[in-house]
Amino acid sequence: MSSEWPDAQLSNIQKTLQNSWQIPYISLFARIFCDAFQLFDFHQEELEDALLSDNPNEIHPFLQELLISLLSGLTRLHVNSGNMFVTLTNVLKRCDLNINLSTLSTTMTISDDTITTTDWHEMSIFEKVTVLRALCDARLNKADIDQVTENMPADSLRFEPFGEDSRGNKLWYFGDTRLYCDSWNKST
Repeated sequence: MSSEWPDAQLSNIQKTLQNSWQIPYISLFARIFCDAFQLFDFHQEELEDALLSDNPNEIHPFLQELLISLLSGLTRLHVNSGNMFVTLTNVLKRCDLNINLSTLSTTMTISDDTITTTDWHEMSIFEKVTVLRALCDARLNKADIDQVTENMPADSLRFEPFGEDSRGNKLWYFGDTRLYCDSWNKST
């Protein structure tokens, strides 16, 4: 993986991505709805690598394919590499995202609902993750969701913890290469 970032910064960014709940969410969404929404199945590491390798001058091919797949379910237009950024901007304006154009994101956190721009090339890695997750959510909010999912087995849409450790932390496995720990704070 080539990058313009120093190794220490890349390592911190990569750790932040690996600790984000949104990366497995996006990957699991694609896996579950692969056939229903004409998406493609991929591993979380593929998404992380593409995000880390993406540059402002040219979108990573993996991210381009993912964006086109997600956007195709959100518009009546045929989405392709020539119109995907205009389509993305239009779709983002309709999503439940806070678009805060006055602040630049310099923190290494992934927001649940705030981006600073609708221009993919100007977004931070973490804003791109937020946008991809928001596109998944937007697809689930479309009026045709009942029709699309009516023939899907209910068990494929339900997830339970894989187990629990001695401290009461829930362990989750989403069918990829990682096990996630949902820490439980007894004081709350």
